[in-house]
Amino acid sequence: MATQIKTSARILYQDDPYLWARAQAVLLCDRRFAELDLANLVEEVEELAGAMRRSVRNRTITIMMHLLKLQHSLASDPRLGWRETIRTQRTRLLNDLTSSLRRELEGELAEIYARARHDAEASLRDHGKQAAADALPEVCPYGMNEIEATGCRERGPARRPTRDQCSRTTSQTGLRAPRGHRSRYSAPSSNQTRNTKRSAENTPCSGPCSRSSWAIRSLRLA
Repeated sequence: MATQIKTSARILYQDDPYLWARAQAVLLCDRRFAELDLANLVEEVEELAGAMRRSVRNRTITIMMHLLKLQHSLASDPRLGWRETIRTQRTRLLNDLTSSLRRELEGELAEIYARARHDAEASLRDHGKQAAADALPEVCPYGMNEIEATGCRERGPARRPTRDQCSRTTSQTGLRAPRGHRSRYSAPSSNQTRNTKRSAENTPCSGPCSRSSWAIRSLRLA
């Protein structure tokens, strides 16, 4: 009888794994251990542990990969998406992480980082970020604290200084423009104004009134 039940349970496992799992749960609750489909039950329990381990490893790889991009790429457009991915994966990692899984993960960080670095380098090179890809460290720079942390160190995109920042820097350092240098928008000096006026007064008029004007000016000077 027990053999027939186990045979039907194995068939059910192939046809409807969900219904099989519910039936095994009922047998366990009723302590009807002799009727359990032990071979498939052991396989499923082992698969459950393996799935949990793969999940935390994959999430850790994703977190490391995006941390590397944030810290070594100067690209500005994708940064918000990288931060969002890190936050999401950290939340899900903490939900799945147990004390034993954390110990296993900590012992495999070097191997996990190698995979994350490979993926980050390939992604950066695909987007033309050769310098950032070359700058990725060979040795894992992260511990579990950095992987689980709520924030992250990152290298921001290069920004040009604003006019206010330049003005503050000039006032703080005391540096001024070289003597004689004048901005294209600055007003002429008083000496330049006097020289221009004197030059205009001593220059003969080129129009039809040139002779009379020059004669009047000569009489005034006399």
